[in-house]
Amino acid sequence: MLLQVQHAQDTGGSLQLQSAEAAQSVPARAGLRVSDPALVHSCAAASLGIGVLPEFLCRAGEARGRLERILPGWSVQPVLRLWAYHGSDAAAAVPIRQFLEFLIANLVPVVGITPPA
Repeated sequence: MLLQVQHAQDTGGSLQLQSAEAAQSVPARAGLRVSDPALVHSCAAASLGIGVLPEFLCRAGEARGRLERILPGWSVQPVLRLWAYHGSDAAAAVPIRQFLEFLIANLVPVVGITPPA
């Protein structure tokens, strides 16, 4: 069974896979589609199916032998895009900027995206 986090860019009945050499559309129907990646992770770790999850969420489970990576060298497309929006309140500008700098320093390297200039 395919376990998948539902998102706005869902392709319906297929997974779009990408490797360094090729792109492939694979027919797949999710048996479980939820909005919580932790639930998909837990279900995959309980051997209820194949989970489609970001690599950084699976490192600990893989290191403990609870999860096994399949299709190494392939990634699911489209790539997740992260956006940060905030109001124009000047009093909040410093803490918001500090939070964004924290995300850029700590999250961006983990998910492997290029930070904004």
